[in-house]
Order: sequence, then structure tokens, then C-alpha cells
Amino acid sequence: MAWSLRGAAAMHSPLARPPRPPRLVLHLAHALAVLGLLLAAAPAAAAPASLPDVDVMLVAEIPDTAGWLAMHQEAIGTAGSTKPLRLGLPAGVGGTRWLRVDEPKFSVAIVPTGGRRLVKLAVTGRLAGSDALSGLVPFEHAAIEVQAGALPNELSLIYGLTVVSGRLLELYFSRP
Repeated sequence: MAWSLRGAAAMHSPLARPPRPPRLVLHLAHALAVLGLLLAAAPAAAAPASLPDVDVMLVAEIPDTAGWLAMHQEAIGTAGSTKPLRLGLPAGVGGTRWLRVDEPKFSVAIVPTGGRRLVKLAVTGRLAGSDALSGLVPFEHAAIEVQAGALPNELSLIYGLTVVSGRLLELYFSRP
């Protein structure tokens, strides 16, 4: 077998084509490049403009004092991480309009007059911007219908596993 110097020089020549990488390496490099482009574009497309939270304050009468005491016990027992409070009002077209109040703070007044068992409850908290955008106006509409007497004043409050019914007295919203 003849070996020539010219063939060996051609292998080390700068003009000679380098050996091709294995096909698997090329496929992996291509897949990583496509994945990198997708991940770089995804947050920009999926991240909507963040909406500010809405502060809420609600005042209600709770005639179900036993239910309130159970809810208050549950609220006191979750001091480390508060649960959301769900508020519901009847809707004019059937069903119930709900709001989720995050980080609720409860204030209670027990006024021993009139010979009735009644708790006056004030709740403050916040609505997440996206929840406010989708649920605040329908809930306000239901509250206005209750105010006008077109719907029964039956407020539902759900905290954890406890459900309490009452009457809506006042409702305030503010956006910082």
C-alpha cells in the first residue's frame, strides 16, 4: 500500500474540511437553540400587564352568632397564613356573584341591646387585580340590586370550611 506525503499534508491543510460531528450532536444543538428561543419569547407573550389590587371593606349583620363564633375561631387559628374569604350575593339572573377577599381582617362589634343575638362584622382585605377585573362589577351590580330591594339581602361568607349568612349593610372599594 502506497502512502504519500501529499495525502498526509492535505489532511492537515487549513483548507481541508474538518471532520463532521455526529448527527446526534447536530440534532441536540438544533433542539436546544429552538428551546432557547421559545423560552425567551414565552415570558414576554404570556406576562400580561399586572393590575393593581383593589381594597375592600364590608360591614354586615350576622344573626347566626354560633356560625360567626365558629368562623372567628377558624380565623384565629390560622394566624400564620390567612385563608381567603369568599363573599357571595344573590344575582338577578339566578345564581350567586362571588368575590375572593385575600388577607381578610375581621373586626366584630357585639352590641347588647334590643334583646337579639346579633354580631356586626367589618371585614377589610384586598381583591387581586385580575379577580377584581372579572368579578367586581357583577358583585357591585348584585349589591345595588339588593340595595334597591329587587333581591333578598342574603350575604354568604365562606372562610375555610365555615359558612355564615348575614345581611349586607355597607360595601366600600378603593383602588390605590
